[in-house]
Amino acid sequence: MDESALTGEPLPRRLRPGEELRSGAVNAGAAFRMRATASAGASTYAAIVRLAEQAAASRAPLTRLADRFAVLFIAVTAVVSGLAWALSGDPVRALAVLVVATPCPLILAAPIALVAGVGRAAARGIVVKGAGVIERLARIRVVLFDKTGTLTPGRPRLAAIETVPTLRREAALRLAASLAQGSTHPVSAALVAAARERGLAVPAPEAAAESAGGGLSGHVEGQAVLLGSEGFLRARGVVPPESLAIAASLAVAGSVAWLATGSRMVAAFVMADGLRPEVRRAVRRLRALGVERIGLVTGDRAEAAAAVAAVLRLDAVHAGCSPEGKIAAVHEERARGSVAMVGDGVNDAPALAAADVGIAMGAHGTAAAAEAADAVLLVDRVDRAVEAIAIARRSRTIAVRAIVLGMALSGVAMGFAAFGYLPPLIGALVQEGIDVVAILFALTALRPGHDDGAPAPLPDEAGLADRVSEHAGLRRLAERIREGAEAVGDGPGSLGALASLEAALRAELLPHQAEEEEALYPAAARRLGGRDPMGPLIRMHAEIEALCRRLATLLRLAEQQDGWNGASAELRRTLFALEALITLHLAAEEEALAELAAER
Repeated sequence: MDESALTGEPLPRRLRPGEELRSGAVNAGAAFRMRATASAGASTYAAIVRLAEQAAASRAPLTRLADRFAVLFIAVTAVVSGLAWALSGDPVRALAVLVVATPCPLILAAPIALVAGVGRAAARGIVVKGAGVIERLARIRVVLFDKTGTLTPGRPRLAAIETVPTLRREAALRLAASLAQGSTHPVSAALVAAARERGLAVPAPEAAAESAGGGLSGHVEGQAVLLGSEGFLRARGVVPPESLAIAASLAVAGSVAWLATGSRMVAAFVMADGLRPEVRRAVRRLRALGVERIGLVTGDRAEAAAAVAAVLRLDAVHAGCSPEGKIAAVHEERARGSVAMVGDGVNDAPALAAADVGIAMGAHGTAAAAEAADAVLLVDRVDRAVEAIAIARRSRTIAVRAIVLGMALSGVAMGFAAFGYLPPLIGALVQEGIDVVAILFALTALRPGHDDGAPAPLPDEAGLADRVSEHAGLRRLAERIREGAEAVGDGPGSLGALASLEAALRAELLPHQAEEEEALYPAAARRLGGRDPMGPLIRMHAEIEALCRRLATLLRLAEQQDGWNGASAELRRTLFALEALITLHLAAEEEALAELAAER
């Protein structure tokens, strides 16, 4: 059963006959018979909805911005009006003071600025449920994120492949994906998707059979193949060799799917629920906005939560939380300031209702989360939550300035009226002018600020789409580089494959980098701003080119008589360094340009 919406655990849970099922879970395996033993009112889903309603009812009411200024304004008006009458003995002066003492900056200008913020948010795909939410968002000091479905896509993906020396990684993936076509399990879907991304021809399996929650067995092109968990393969007498033991250590925050041919394990596929591409940048923007504390609240395992928190440098981790535990985490963090909670699942709904502001991932989230939240992101991107906070802060700042501007102008007018320079009739016209000025100023909240929105998209001639589409091929090239480094241990017989690899680098990688520096990087630099935003990426290009030249030189030396022994060690180091640098560069480039690509 897929219980990610209830527990935050991205991988399905295996249940045996007789165990209880929870409403809100989704069948991720074969068909089964189920007996209902409780009414809808006693279900897990209904209990979570009740928790959300109780949390929303217990939240402190909002003290409106205009209310706080109104008391001061009334007091000042009464004092000035009374003094004008008492000192001059002319009640007309008191009347003139009351006429020019306009409350419209409070009654209209501030709400207009906040409602303009709601409109600005809507233009960015953020539905904010009222101006009061904008006020609360502007005061946020702590942001808590759910993990599965919010910071991560909630679907396992292939993170790494480990194989025995006699089997290439692409060949192992082809076998696994072929057998995985016969299953609806999320891990099987991830293997098939990875094979298709690499352009592998995946044959149809023969006599495929699935053991629910365990694995698959069948034949691929006449070869007996097993794919599944370690326990599934051990039960069939297949034990993983020591050479694949590293796969287990790589799967601290994920899981491993094992592949066996005949009676021998030949590959391990490390699966992980990776971060969304925009998450790192979103966390950095929150820091830049002045958010003091960023945390993770999840029902997932502590190991998986800790791995995500370490990558994002989060301040707090609350793992293994039930819906009640998430409410407790929100209350605990509220001691440090106003709290915003961002989530998408049914189990997030109570925490979304308990937080000062709940933000739901509405594009693929649950209806319960969207109903409990104060704001809903219609675009499936976490960074829109950061934009919501930036828009709210700018709108509140403009609202305060509109109030101060209107009250200041009204104060000056009250002074003139108190000294008899402004009769009531002229004061009425002045008062209307002050109102118009304050309202027009408030409407500037409709314009984008420098902290919200995104840079203008790149023009087509910059070639961003073409360069990004080439990254899949470059990642396959990086895998070939790693295989080449591993093959150095086979001796001079690997020289032919290494020469072919070096030719591929000259034909694919170096022209790709030249095209980026010619058109893409200059256009991106103009959009991103700053002195030299693409400088680090260009420096990586230079280092990659230097390693490619070094590889070519080493291959020439290795081809000479008795040259292999002297060049092989350095050749292996160069290949591993080149693979690591290319992988890092692709990740850094995609993150740097993601915002420019998203708008397209």
